[in-house]
Amino acid sequence: MPLLAGLQEAMPWVHQWYDEFDAEWDGNPAEEFQSTLNLGRTERHLSESDLRA
Repeated sequence: MPLLAGLQEAMPWVHQWYDEFDAEWDGNPAEEFQSTLNLGRTERHLSESDLRA
């Protein structure tokens, strides 16, 4: 859970810095990290407020 909370906290900056296609990444890093966060929250039945707490 701490890893997901840290990722959620960093997501505004990730979207700001990496919210476009990156050829070296072979995709959009912000979308991939957001998907990972969403999946982790869903698998653990956690809300955004759960991670903030």
